[in-house]
Amino acid sequence: MNRFLRPIKRLFIPPTSSMRKNLIFHMTLLTLFIAGALYISTTIAARHGMEIAARLLVKRTVNQIEDQLQSYFAPVTDGLSMISHWEKHGLFNEKNIQYVIKMLVPLMEHHPQISAIHSGDATGRGHMILRDGATWLYRTVNPPQSGKTVQWIRWDESLNIIENWTEESDYDPRTRPWYEGIMRTDKKRLFPKTAGTPHLPIYWTKPYTFFTTKSPGITASMLVNPTSGDGAPFVIAFDILLEDISQFTMNLTASENGKAFVLTRSGRLVGLPRDEQFNTKEACAKALLTPLTQVGTLALSHCCDTWLDIFKNTAGAGSSSEPFPYRSNGTVWWGEIRPFFLNATQHLLIGFVIPESDLLGEIILQRIIITIIAVIAIAIAIILSHRLAKKYSTPIVQLVEQSESIRNLDLDRCPVIRTRIMEINQLAEAQERMREALNSFARYVPTDVVRELLCRGEAARIGGRLKDLTILFTDIVGFTAITESMPPDKITAQMADYFERLLSVIQKHNGTVDKFIGDAIVAFWGAPADNPCHSINAVQAVNELQTVIAQLNSSWTADNKPPFYTRCGLSTGTVLVGNVGAKERLNYTALGDSVNIASRLENLNRYYGTSNLASETVYTPTRNEFVWRHIDHVRVQGKKQGIRIYELIGALDTIPDEKKHFLMLYEKALFLYQNKKFIEAKSILTDLTAHSFSDPPSVRLLGLCSQYIEKPPENSWSGITEYIQK
Repeated sequence: MNRFLRPIKRLFIPPTSSMRKNLIFHMTLLTLFIAGALYISTTIAARHGMEIAARLLVKRTVNQIEDQLQSYFAPVTDGLSMISHWEKHGLFNEKNIQYVIKMLVPLMEHHPQISAIHSGDATGRGHMILRDGATWLYRTVNPPQSGKTVQWIRWDESLNIIENWTEESDYDPRTRPWYEGIMRTDKKRLFPKTAGTPHLPIYWTKPYTFFTTKSPGITASMLVNPTSGDGAPFVIAFDILLEDISQFTMNLTASENGKAFVLTRSGRLVGLPRDEQFNTKEACAKALLTPLTQVGTLALSHCCDTWLDIFKNTAGAGSSSEPFPYRSNGTVWWGEIRPFFLNATQHLLIGFVIPESDLLGEIILQRIIITIIAVIAIAIAIILSHRLAKKYSTPIVQLVEQSESIRNLDLDRCPVIRTRIMEINQLAEAQERMREALNSFARYVPTDVVRELLCRGEAARIGGRLKDLTILFTDIVGFTAITESMPPDKITAQMADYFERLLSVIQKHNGTVDKFIGDAIVAFWGAPADNPCHSINAVQAVNELQTVIAQLNSSWTADNKPPFYTRCGLSTGTVLVGNVGAKERLNYTALGDSVNIASRLENLNRYYGTSNLASETVYTPTRNEFVWRHIDHVRVQGKKQGIRIYELIGALDTIPDEKKHFLMLYEKALFLYQNKKFIEAKSILTDLTAHSFSDPPSVRLLGLCSQYIEKPPENSWSGITEYIQK
């Protein structure tokens, strides 16, 4: 199963995704599967039920049409049978007009579908009784006596003569379809015997337009042989108006859009379907006997085409039928066409069609209900999956975040994980114990170094690389004497406060603490993370350290604690930085000449009375942002070349002009001193010390000038101060 779901999952969820997405996906998929299965099963069952309902409804409606036509045409056959019976017993004399009228008018009144009754014989003589609204018309045609003259008589409902008249007419009963048809038909084929008894010899015409009323209709006729010897055979015929058939088919409402219809064998409309185009009497009259293909009812035309395709290869096409589906204008319809036999050779076609949509109302309602239920179920599933996913994924995500923090050695930022899920809670407790252990161990190693090495993939491997770094050495003046004058616990607490403040400043300015050497701190900038501004960051840190140390001393003095006077040495240069040591014990540190110079410069502060000294390699890249004083040109132990050393005064925008002028005079005096112009230098320094006796570098340089004035140096003297000891 998973093999089939995998391609679907890839469409919505990437190969690696969160637990929340997976839970939501699978719960939604399960809900969709259940809803889809319910929808499909219901649809299949409903479809099967719909087909059964369609067949039953169509067949029942066609049966209803057939029964209606049977009852509609039955009075005609019954009336003709009655006349045949009358004639057989000598009760009917078609020459006695008054007698015929009194016998037939009640029959027509009782059966309004009979619009007229005709008679005609071989001589052309004929009679007609015609319903004309609330009155009756009687027409007599007697060619041997009157030629083309036709006599008319009108009666009222009580059969009282209202008027009579004559008119010229070409009417001849012998030319009418009902007369010609009955006279030329093979009686044996038309009226076969059944069980020794012949069927009533009735002939049905094809639908046609009546001569007198110009209305479409159909006529049933019968040949009558008078029982009296002097009587000549004649034909009696009953007219039925097709408009009455249309009234039934148009009013038949088996369904909302179902259509009943009656056709001739040639496809002409006899019974009109229910349609907006037949809303008027004129439209109905115009459509009767019109070919179905010309009316514009495509559903009926397609039904007829399908019916012909189904039965065209069967014997007596259309002799039997069943409801069938077909498509019209993109809609599925159900229909049935069945022949309605008037006699052995004449029949009509009755049919009924219904669109599936009429039967799908309940199915559509069920689909809507199922869809609504499915949507609600999916929404509930998504909500529940969100809640469930949140319940499971939130602590797991927190564990992942905590693991990531531990991996990055951000041990103080790990969130507290609370969950009622036992397994996750056990994992969280185990991870918390690991975090606490690492947090304790991190006090002994520089975590920023380990973090960066982990990111670089260099952890736990001996080796290093050459990099330009800025190195800082710090030391507390007279720390040994301080420790001798204080209890261990107090000096430890004060040192903790001191280191915490200094470390925060160094780390604030992107520095890496290498090690603690007693009261000294060794730090560097530019490793392990690359830092193109390592010199500026280091000077910023030293500048802030001086402020922090002054604040600490002020606070300690107020608390009767000894102040710490810290000296700093800064140097920039290329050094070897990396893991140094043995496999069992490593130390990430920097080795090289610049490290030694920083250590020497920190120690030289004692000779100049300064708190910080930096090499020219530190001064050069930072001179545009900070104010420096060129203190001296020295040669430290282990160096053949002299180096210029500088004292950091402060940020450029924080030093007043008066102070800058003072520094400029000092550097001028230093320049004169280094060029053996001791008298000029002394003159400047005398003025400086007169205004500032607290500037140890000026006092020192003034003493050297006085010394060399009294005892000039050798000619080889270069102005470089040499320090042999460390």
